[in-house]
Amino acid sequence: MLAIIAILFPSVVGLKIIEHFSRKFVLKDYVYYFVFLLLCSTVLNCVVSYLIFHVGFDVFSQLNLYPIYFCKYAIISTIINTLLAFISVIIKKNLNFEIEVKKNEKSVKKVVVNPKNLVKKATTNNKKNTSK
Repeated sequence: MLAIIAILFPSVVGLKIIEHFSRKFVLKDYVYYFVFLLLCSTVLNCVVSYLIFHVGFDVFSQLNLYPIYFCKYAIISTIINTLLAFISVIIKKNLNFEIEVKKNEKSVKKVVVNPKNLVKKATTNNKKNTSK
């Protein structure tokens, strides 16, 4: 239970910071930002845990077994999520992406076809070959 709290709760804190600075949020934005914060903070926390606390890939079990490690992990995760939230707000407010689409059409001359011109008149030679 402690592992779930330590992994998910700091991302909720980061999400609330992002929501505070950008007012227009829909459910889709909540999900995107939460997943972004969760993935980035988990990766960074695993790296920090490996480098500082010498904990390998069993972070989940270590969080449940040792409450002092839970406290350290939760504090580091909250700090990382807060920094990620502020960085994403700054990037969102200062970066604009504009996509401009130009039509590249060749000018085509319109040809008006008169149906009377399409019908070829049959020319008949009414020469009679008469032999004398």
